[in-house]
Amino acid sequence: MFSPTLDMFDRVRLVAAESELRRRGGLLQTKAVDAARRILDLGVAPMTAERGGSCAFQVQPHRTAGAELYARADRSTPDLENVRFTLDQEVGGRSPLDLGLFAVVWFNLESLTGGVARMVVPAATVASDTTCAASVTIGRGGVVAAMVELTGGRANSEQIAPGFAYLH
Repeated sequence: MFSPTLDMFDRVRLVAAESELRRRGGLLQTKAVDAARRILDLGVAPMTAERGGSCAFQVQPHRTAGAELYARADRSTPDLENVRFTLDQEVGGRSPLDLGLFAVVWFNLESLTGGVARMVVPAATVASDTTCAASVTIGRGGVVAAMVELTGGRANSEQIAPGFAYLH
């Protein structure tokens, strides 16, 4: 039986969760299975849990050249089941969305739920802001997330490696 621990994430836990979902079957779990598989395929590595309402991604997404990217996750104070993922570019840079489309792929290791949320420029910000965000109801418990680029094959061949976080 699948039984997560709280303080550490490793690939074995995610593989076990994906296997459990595949065993159960059903259309409702397709998104969760796809999210787990995508995070594994991206090369997630062991991480110690970040606790509390706000944390930086343990593995930051990074570009081959240009301004640095900074990813973080903030659990909502009134409702810890909601998380706002943000991606910022250092001062003077363009919006991360100018580089391509980004999404957060997430998986809750306790509820065995997961999905993908596309990142957008928040409506309350100005067009020149250097932030994009996605708000997701992920549930309580241990959640592994990857921040990924949805678009590829830019003319300037700039590559953006995924970032990873493990929250509890």
